Amino acid sequence: MTCGDSNNRVERLELNQKSYHGTLTTELSCLTELTVLQMSDNGIQGSIPEELGEKLTNLKLVDLSINDLKGSIPLFESSQLQELILVGLIACLNLVCLIHNLKLCFSLDFLIFLLLKSREIID
Repeated sequence: MTCGDSNNRVERLELNQKSYHGTLTTELSCLTELTVLQMSDNGIQGSIPEELGEKLTNLKLVDLSINDLKGSIPLFESSQLQELILVGLIACLNLVCLIHNLKLCFSLDFLIFLLLKSREIID
């Protein structure tokens, strides 16, 4: 966890491979200065709360890879979002929402790659 120099608010939450189990809480959306949310390779279950997409408007990087998340991906309102990493989750998440949301963040090349990979998983 990293706090900003001037405002002492949490800007980075890096909890990769910490054996965290449970669900993503909506209280994470209170960390309004958050620019990095990394929680890959844990035991996180359930869905990604809509509030994370709505209220965390400063996010640049979201990495929720290698967890047991299901449901749809919220529309991340952050115009600064550069990376949305969901490796290992595509088979469990709503693909239609995934593609819709990623159009805002990634190039067409990445979407084509994602579509090809999703077809491999479905077939």
